[in-house]
Amino acid sequence: MAKESVVQIRLALFLKQSIDRPEELAVNINKDLGNIFQTPIIIPISLPKGVQFPVVQMQSASNDYRCEIFTDRVDFYIRALEKEEYTLLRDKLLNLMDSTLPNFISNIKRIGFVNNFFVADQNPNQTIAKLIDVKLKNALESEVSHQASLIYSFRETIDKFEINNYTSIHNVDLNNNAGVMIMRDFNTIPERNYSNKLNKENIKNLLNQMENKFHLEEIKSLLWE
Repeated sequence: MAKESVVQIRLALFLKQSIDRPEELAVNINKDLGNIFQTPIIIPISLPKGVQFPVVQMQSASNDYRCEIFTDRVDFYIRALEKEEYTLLRDKLLNLMDSTLPNFISNIKRIGFVNNFFVADQNPNQTIAKLIDVKLKNALESEVSHQASLIYSFRETIDKFEINNYTSIHNVDLNNNAGVMIMRDFNTIPERNYSNKLNKENIKNLLNQMENKFHLEEIKSLLWE
């Protein structure tokens, strides 16, 4: 069966109270992580209410770590360097959490856990199109796909947390290599505020259970067997 490679993982921390001084939080985060980030990019403007845009952006010199601070959210990205396995990225994320979560753990109301995996494929559109019902293909009078993508989302409960379980499958050109990108995105639902439950250990446990629900082998078996 085709072998996937992890591209990046992202941890999104949604906050119950807005960040008054995001540039100060950026300094604290960078200090806690051993100053791995270069000089941050700070957007010195007031954004209209509801507009989602990072007011502080930081990236490491090797481009494997990135942090984006919004007025009500903090996103951490960890990008895979060449041939890095998923378990290594996951361990990097856990270490990052140990260092940075004390800055705002009491302010977290939701989390998101997004994982991107790439599988090389010379004909990704045709591979993805195999999952599309033949009735739709017949209705459209098309057996050959020029572009295909799939999105599937549902809700479930994991350890008493209500979760959006989201899957996206689409074609991509990654570093001049054609293939299929599989995104597995888990996030606690926006209607619920879990700030009284989301301590560091609960978050780690929740991430572990989300990882157990990636079902990559099952997804790949549908695409390539």
